[in-house]
Amino acid sequence: IFLLLLPHTSGAQFGEDEVIHHYFQALIDRGHESLQNLTYNKKGTLISAEVFNVTKDLERHGIDHKLLEVSPPFKTFLTSLNNIVLNYNRMIEHRKVEDPQNFSIFKVSLEHVRGNLTTLQESLDEIEKIKLRDREGKVLKFNTSVIREDLNNLLKNIERYSKKLERLEPEKGFFLYVDRDIVYLNSKVRLYGHIYYPDVHHIVLFHNN
Repeated sequence: IFLLLLPHTSGAQFGEDEVIHHYFQALIDRGHESLQNLTYNKKGTLISAEVFNVTKDLERHGIDHKLLEVSPPFKTFLTSLNNIVLNYNRMIEHRKVEDPQNFSIFKVSLEHVRGNLTTLQESLDEIEKIKLRDREGKVLKFNTSVIREDLNNLLKNIERYSKKLERLEPEKGFFLYVDRDIVYLNSKVRLYGHIYYPDVHHIVLFHNN
């Protein structure tokens, strides 16, 4: 099943491990391209991978395959990477943080990026432990050096932006915003908000359907 995803590499000259290595290394490289855009403050692209539908089918039918051993850290990798891209893109859209609404959305998105950067780094640690072998027995390792450089650059950006936000932090107040200027009845919206009172640590929102 998996070999069908890579018709250009699945000839007799390649072993199963080599096909798996080629596929997932390409996923890492695509992730690098998307994150690199973010380091230049350009919007990144969400990426997808058909292989995780394959692993679901394998699990559902009880079929044992090397993919089930290799794929879990890559699934975490993909999820956290897309979360970074989604939230960093939102930061770019709301970069004029002097506006209170932009400030709130930017800050929440920044914290999501920070958390997912940590998760992505942890997934790369697991990926680097994977050992595949070519048909001659040579160990195939995944190259994560370039995407780790992207993560370091993004972390530097996040720290710089955090310091800027500290200087603009309101002294006191409760701010709540939605992610759309126009909201229709029964439509879904994302809420953003911050509390700036020393004795208030959280607020619970209730709604009636």
